[in-house]
Amino acid sequence: MFPKRALASGGYLIASTCVLLGFFWAASISPAADSGLKPHLGKGSDWQSREVGLLARDSAALGGDVPASGASISTTAGVGIASTASTIAAVLPRVLVLIDPSLASPWGVNYAVFKRLTASLEKRGVPLVNPRFNQAIHWTAHQQAKSSTARAAAARMGLSYQAAVVITFSCKTLKMGFGGDLERPYLFRATVSGYVLEAASGRAFKQMIIVHRLGNGVDEQESEEQAVSLAADAFAREAFIRVNEWAHRREERGDPFLVRFLAVADYGEARVLRKVLEGVPSLSAAVQKSISIGDPEVENTSEVSVIYKGSVEGLCVAVRRALAGGTISLVASVRPRGRHLVEVRLSHDGPAGKLKGGELGSDSFTNGMVQRASTATVGVRSPVSGN
Repeated sequence: MFPKRALASGGYLIASTCVLLGFFWAASISPAADSGLKPHLGKGSDWQSREVGLLARDSAALGGDVPASGASISTTAGVGIASTASTIAAVLPRVLVLIDPSLASPWGVNYAVFKRLTASLEKRGVPLVNPRFNQAIHWTAHQQAKSSTARAAAARMGLSYQAAVVITFSCKTLKMGFGGDLERPYLFRATVSGYVLEAASGRAFKQMIIVHRLGNGVDEQESEEQAVSLAADAFAREAFIRVNEWAHRREERGDPFLVRFLAVADYGEARVLRKVLEGVPSLSAAVQKSISIGDPEVENTSEVSVIYKGSVEGLCVAVRRALAGGTISLVASVRPRGRHLVEVRLSHDGPAGKLKGGELGSDSFTNGMVQRASTATVGVRSPVSGN
C-alpha cells in the first residue's frame, strides 16, 4: 500500500509542477506579443488586423479595384517574413450621375443602368451626389439641354451640385433573334455609351465610352435584362477607371474651376480678363469656355475654365488681387459659388478702369480706382441656385 501512495503523491507533484511551468511559460510569451513580436510566433496572416482583412476582401470582391483612399495592405510571404504593398492613390472626386439630358424619358433600360451604375460606383468608394435617381435633377438638366447641349447642361448641373465630375450615359437595346441555344433562344444586345465630364470645363475626360453586351434567355424580357445588366457593369468599370485617372491628374496639376465674369463690357474686355487670370500664381490652363455679349435678355457673361492649385477660397483671393493690382484695376465682387465655381461681378462706375474694345481708357488708374478696387468683397451664396 505504501508504494502505491508514494507513487500517487509523486504523480500529483509532477502534475502540479507541469501546471506551474505552463503558467509561467504563457506569462513569458504575452510580453513578447505586446511588444510587436506576434508575426514571429506563427503565420503572419493569423495576426493581421480585422481592418486590413476587410480591405483585402473588399478589393477581391471588386475585381481588384481598390478605392483610391491611400490604404495600406499587409501580406506575408512566409512564417515571420512580412512584405507590405501600399496603394498610393488620389482622393476620388464628388460625382454626379446623369442619364443623357437630351432624353425626355429617363425610364426603362436607362433607369436600370442608372441603378447598377451607381451601386457599382458606391462599392468602389466613389462619393456620389445622387446615389438614388432624382427625377427633378434629370428634368432640370433636360430643360437646360434644350437651349444648349446635353454635355453643357450636364456640366452645369455638376457645378450646381458641387460635383467635380459628371458621368452621363444612355442605353439602347436591340433584339437579335435566335441565339443558337434552344433552351434560351432569345438574344438581345445592349449598348451603353457616355462620357466622364469635368464639371468646371465641360470637357470629356478621354473619348466616349461605348460598350456592347449580349444576353440570352427563355423570353425576350429575360434576355434584354441580362444584356442591360452586363453592359451596365462593363460601363461602370470603364467609368471608374477614368474617374480614378482624373483624380490622379488633379493631384498632379490642381483642381478644375470655372471663373464666371458678370457685367462684362465687351469682347475686348473679356479677352483682357482672361489674360489677367493667366497671370494668377498657381493657375494654369485658362481656357475660354463660353461668352455672351450683346443679348438684351441676358447679362453679359464670360466664363473661363482654369486649373488652380488651391481651394476655391484661395482662388477668390488670388483673382481679387489680380483685378485690383497690376496694369488693370477694376472694381469687382468676387465670391465662391460652391466648390468649383468663382463668380466675379464687375463694376464700371466712373471713367477710370473702364475698358473699351479691349484697350484701357485714357484716364489714369491711380486716381481713385485702386482705392475703390480694394473694397472688393468675398462672400458665400447657395451653391445650388442661380447656376
